[in-house]
Amino acid sequence: MAWLDHLPIWIIGLTLAASLVIAHELGFWLGRNLGDGRLEVVGSTVGAALALLGLLTAFTFGAAQERFDVRQKLVVQEDNAISVAYLRAQLIQEPWRTTLSQELLRYARLRAQFPGPDAKLGRRSAIQRESSSRQGVIWREVQAVVRTNPTPSVNAPLVQSMNEMFELNASRVAARDNRVPVGVLRILVLFALVAALLMGLAAHADLRYRLVSTVVLILLTLAFGVILDLDRPDSGSILVDQSAMKAAVAEIESEAGAPSQPPANAASGVRVAPASG
Repeated sequence: MAWLDHLPIWIIGLTLAASLVIAHELGFWLGRNLGDGRLEVVGSTVGAALALLGLLTAFTFGAAQERFDVRQKLVVQEDNAISVAYLRAQLIQEPWRTTLSQELLRYARLRAQFPGPDAKLGRRSAIQRESSSRQGVIWREVQAVVRTNPTPSVNAPLVQSMNEMFELNASRVAARDNRVPVGVLRILVLFALVAALLMGLAAHADLRYRLVSTVVLILLTLAFGVILDLDRPDSGSILVDQSAMKAAVAEIESEAGAPSQPPANAASGVRVAPASG
């Protein structure tokens, strides 16, 4: 169901709203033609159907929100991991310090673009391929540092921070692909259509109830649109905030422009703010 990612949400919303209204009107028409005597069960079951629909909608919304929160947290974690890796790289000797620092800066700039609103054009795949390539370059530099300068007090934290940085890259890719199952969305739409039909049956003798139920269906459509938006990591209007990663890039660029002086507690992984004045 790749069309769910590429089709504009407003088109999906209009299609769903039209389908619900048609199902509701069909129920209304059936209610008028079948008569009250054969619809006694409808009034007692429509409340249960709506309650079940509300529960399923809340469950689906919670699943989409949880996945969005995980993607947002991973951005902050990767931002911290890259910053710590850069600080620890300042503890090694030249020429590896400059080379590794430059590679980490390029890598940070690249990760600040993932994912982006232009991912539907294939840019996301290109960013991920380039990220993997940069990881190989960074790891070769770390290997050279470890083999040339076997200092456990410096090398062990450096290797650890690089591994964590690479793992968070993989975690962000996995989190992006962790979506609300399409089967759940299908069941939600099916339940909504059935509920709309039952609401139309129950509203056959009351035009006011018919109007209220139509408003409920529109609100349900809006809720479904928000669920889809939260579940789109690249092309939705609710995107993961990349400001933390961009701030990390700005911080590394600031450090790179200053005289190369390793912070006193860089080996412990504590980020140090530059002194004012």
